[in-house]
Amino acid sequence: MDAARTLAFLLTIVAAVAGPLSREARADTDCIVREFLTAKGVADREPTERSNRFLAESDRVHAFLRLDCSRVDADRPAYQIRWIFNGRIFRTRDLTVGVSPNWRTWDVMPAIPGQGLVQLFDADGTLLAEEPFTTSLQ
Repeated sequence: MDAARTLAFLLTIVAAVAGPLSREARADTDCIVREFLTAKGVADREPTERSNRFLAESDRVHAFLRLDCSRVDADRPAYQIRWIFNGRIFRTRDLTVGVSPNWRTWDVMPAIPGQGLVQLFDADGTLLAEEPFTTSLQ
């Protein structure tokens, strides 16, 4: 049996065992994270001045997320951003996304002096990415 026939045979067996997709399974999000970064700003839905160093007096920290989504579940947030400053969770924010090959979303926080970390989780709570950053007074 050649590779193509073997693959077709195995897919047929998997489909028979798994059964038809449930309505919930078809509604799940299938986004691919293309970019996750920290920046000093966002303009025209694009990050400006990507950075991991910020000034407390003048900067805000932006966590920018770029996705490729062909299917989303509109009934629940697809992602969650967690902000950690100096080892403590400061805030979490749910992110809802839409269907697009270039969906962009972000969250913003004041630059609190010290060590920071912004984390990206999927809807099931799996850590997908994290970006460390530092905020100084000068």
